[in-house]
Amino acid sequence: MANIAISLCGEGRGHATRIATLVEHLQGEHNVLIFTSADAHEFLSRRFAGETPAGRIAIDNAARGRVRLVEIPGIVFQYSGGRLDVPRSLVPLYLLVAVFWSLYDQTGGAWVQQAQRMDRRFFGVDWLESQIQAINPLLVLAFIPLFGAVIYPTVGRFLDFTPLRRILVGFGLAVVAFAISATAQQLIDAESTRLAAADLGPEAARWPSVGWQLLAYVVITAAEVLVSITCLEFSYTQAPPQMKSLVMSLYLLSVSLGNLFTAAVNILTRDAAGNSTLTGASYYWFFTGCMTLATLLLIPVVWGFKPREYLQQEADGTP
Repeated sequence: MANIAISLCGEGRGHATRIATLVEHLQGEHNVLIFTSADAHEFLSRRFAGETPAGRIAIDNAARGRVRLVEIPGIVFQYSGGRLDVPRSLVPLYLLVAVFWSLYDQTGGAWVQQAQRMDRRFFGVDWLESQIQAINPLLVLAFIPLFGAVIYPTVGRFLDFTPLRRILVGFGLAVVAFAISATAQQLIDAESTRLAAADLGPEAARWPSVGWQLLAYVVITAAEVLVSITCLEFSYTQAPPQMKSLVMSLYLLSVSLGNLFTAAVNILTRDAAGNSTLTGASYYWFFTGCMTLATLLLIPVVWGFKPREYLQQEADGTP
């Protein structure tokens, strides 16, 4: 009696059907160990055990030898008409991530303009409006080890903090960040109205503190760590070697789509004279609403998507 190991692709059931016929002939005299994933694992489990197990199983039959199935990580694709359907696989996630980038990248545009009408004296220093965003890279350097060493392990004790759930939480934080900036803009609009009504100049203004925007930066940087880094890792692990470049490029395309969405909003909200009709706090609340909608749409994606990590292991001596 020999010990035979078989490994096969988990996508589809063509290979699994042929292997099942082979194993039926082998198991009469040999021990068979099968490594597979996804559909093939489900099919072979039912074929040889009469059930669908959650993980590793072993089926023993003294008269017919032994068959063992080991479920290994593997990617799961969506198909349409017998062909790989990339849009159904990961693109829905990337389209929603594009909304996040639409908000995040405005920290270098709309938030800078907002800071022009804020009290920028902080820690005894009068900051330029363009200098406020320098807090973002500093927070990134602090948050990455904090999240990796403290927050993720702590949350993991209470629930399975999967990559998609991290992205969902990041979406929620982005909503909070823009709600903070929208509230700050409401205070700015109210002060501008007061100055206009009293016919006062900007020197009499009592602008809101830049602390509002600093708080928003803290929240949106936390969202960036949860969304950007997690999505990069998630995209890489979901792609086989021959498609990693394609899948990663699709993710990076979401950044461009986010900026195109912002540009489209700015263009489409202009009146005949070329002036924007979406100004003041309404501008920030509009994007807050867009992010809220994207967060709600992500919930069924989180619950319905079944990720299968493709672990790329290099052989000894392989560069």
